[in-house]
Amino acid sequence: MNRKSTLALLALFTLSTPALAAGIGIKAKAAQSQAQERIQTEVAQVAQSCGNATLTATIDWSAWSGYDYSTERMDGEKAARWTSGVINNIYNDMINLCTKHEYASAYKAELSKITTINFSGHADFAVRDTAFKLSEDGTVLNVTLNGNGAYNSKFANFLEAVWE
Repeated sequence: MNRKSTLALLALFTLSTPALAAGIGIKAKAAQSQAQERIQTEVAQVAQSCGNATLTATIDWSAWSGYDYSTERMDGEKAARWTSGVINNIYNDMINLCTKHEYASAYKAELSKITTINFSGHADFAVRDTAFKLSEDGTVLNVTLNGNGAYNSKFANFLEAVWE
């Protein structure tokens, strides 16, 4: 095979496998898909506890596809699985605000207005905290997660602060 054919074949392979070209493999894609299903399924528990008439959750995985996991002793599959767990913990924090917090009825009134939760990742893998931002009308909660999928109990305080 000549050099031109080899380059053409390599280009075709690269273009036909965008996940691999972007640095994320099949296992990571599968873990992301499983996490997406879990995220969408478990949001129903928040809706039930907080009284949301409609509540959907989405996740934009594009940040995770761009992380350099080799410097962090991490891989895309672990990150997707751990991120799913972090989101479950955030859901539990939301449920606790609606049901167990000293001001549960006030938080429930505000949380019940949310119709959409959008999860995404920080652009920089090194950012360790999770950020919460509520839309002006109170119907969309944007959550920017840390890249490594680690949960910290202070995230509950960050969530509470959205309404302060």
